[in-house]
Amino acid sequence: MLARVFTVTMKPDQLETAIAEWPRATGVFKGKGLIAGYMILMDRKACKVMSVTLWESEAAIERNLNSPELKNVMAHFRTFFASEPKIEQCEVPASVV
Repeated sequence: MLARVFTVTMKPDQLETAIAEWPRATGVFKGKGLIAGYMILMDRKACKVMSVTLWESEAAIERNLNSPELKNVMAHFRTFFASEPKIEQCEVPASVV
């Protein structure tokens, strides 16, 4: 299992909209390699958000990165961003579910 960790600062006036839209936008990838997704950490005062999505494999992440669906989601969400997002891919070596 792999995680894609996405960290970004949001525009203050767009933070609540992004929070409300995130589950629907991320949910379109369920059944396409996405195991689970979380908007896991937030510093409301600084408008910083961390999103973590868990993926079946590196191949699933690669398919997602090249998908028209992700391009559409990112184009929409970029209007909410105050900074360029930082995106990392990490191994998930242990979990409790």
